[in-house]
Amino acid sequence: LLEIADVYIARGESSLEFEMVVQALEYNPINEDALERLAFCMEECDRYEDSMNIHKAITDEHPFCMRAWHNLGLSFSGLDLYEKAIEAFSYAIALQDSFAPAIQETAEAYYNLEEYDEALKYYLEALTFDGRNEELYYSIGYTHFHLDNYKKAFHYFDKAIKIDEYFAEAHFMVGEIQKKWGY
Repeated sequence: LLEIADVYIARGESSLEFEMVVQALEYNPINEDALERLAFCMEECDRYEDSMNIHKAITDEHPFCMRAWHNLGLSFSGLDLYEKAIEAFSYAIALQDSFAPAIQETAEAYYNLEEYDEALKYYLEALTFDGRNEELYYSIGYTHFHLDNYKKAFHYFDKAIKIDEYFAEAHFMVGEIQKKWGY
């Protein structure tokens, strides 16, 4: 079924890909490849509510499936249910404490709740597992910017630019900080 899903994605029919991946999960609900594909399809098709129901069922039946908890958190985030997302991500992190995507998504959820100090805590933890991620450095810088920690924000935006010199958003934010500093 995942091979059929490949055909649908090649044809640009992501909704049908979603359906094929769901069918594959009916045969093996903890298939890592299918769970990873479903996370992608969920975002591509904006099927967060469907995904939430699927992953709730999987986590009820297989409570130690880290990827299902992560996907459930992504589903909640897509529905702007950030407190529930944080709870689901916490289960994924409890099952694998070095799972950087769940740690980073937890930070994003806290950021969306405007709990910037908590967001920073998780962004910095994610950084220990994924130290070459320019998006992560940017997110840390942006969070510091919201906390009016411009020197720290500048530092993290600069790190993002050192990883990807064409990172336009990071360059823009450096300019914003320089304006605040009067340059």
